[in-house]
Amino acid sequence: MDRDYFADQLAEALGFEEGVVEAEHKLINDGQLEFGMKRQLQDIHDQDEQHVRNLQRALDAVGRTGEAESKMKRGKKICEQIIEMAGDEPIELLKSTILAKYRSSDTSEMFYELCDEVGASEVCDVFENALEDDEDHIDYLREQAMIMTRERVTGQSAVE
Repeated sequence: MDRDYFADQLAEALGFEEGVVEAEHKLINDGQLEFGMKRQLQDIHDQDEQHVRNLQRALDAVGRTGEAESKMKRGKKICEQIIEMAGDEPIELLKSTILAKYRSSDTSEMFYELCDEVGASEVCDVFENALEDDEDHIDYLREQAMIMTRERVTGQSAVE
């Protein structure tokens, strides 16, 4: 079993998740978003900050390798590139955040499936909880993207 590889992948996931949290922060501070959406995004953001702390603990439990810092930077850079490609328009930023959340969720699922096999059962709960949260977050963000797109295309507010 290659525990160092597992630890390096955890480090990259941690960096990526830090990038997701930054993207959410940017969305929350966008002046064009409605208050209700900002409030819900803040809740998602807070849960994802907890996920970052959980990933830090998981990485510490598995053991950081000498490559951990460079892997975290790589993960964050990948996330930043996804987000930057969207530009500054809120709907596009939201869609790129959804894409980033999908990647984050897939990574959590992979770690959840492997954590027992690599002798890291103490971190399984971290990924199980993250998967449940991510599913709810993605559903909400997709719904909001649809609302924003509908309003943009039709010119009619969803509230009307």
